[in-house]
Amino acid sequence: MNDSEEIFHRSFMPLYPRLFAAANAILGNSEDAADAVQDAMVKIWRRADELPRIESPLGFALQLLKTSAIDILRRRRLAVQRPDFVE
Repeated sequence: MNDSEEIFHRSFMPLYPRLFAAANAILGNSEDAADAVQDAMVKIWRRADELPRIESPLGFALQLLKTSAIDILRRRRLAVQRPDFVE
């Protein structure tokens, strides 16, 4: 396991319950919350080269989670505005 993988597993994976709770509070739906957290975790993983320099894993993860949650809310709004919209 390289340094980035170790940091991801040690510092970010344990945040899942907190991230899920935050996403569920924002989105009000556990399925969408799980999707938002998964998307945030993928974004974190894709930025693995930056992980050793992250001073606040929770803050970093929450920022990415916020973006993911906003994307889901936008898709919801589009689905309401366009009933023929299919995900």
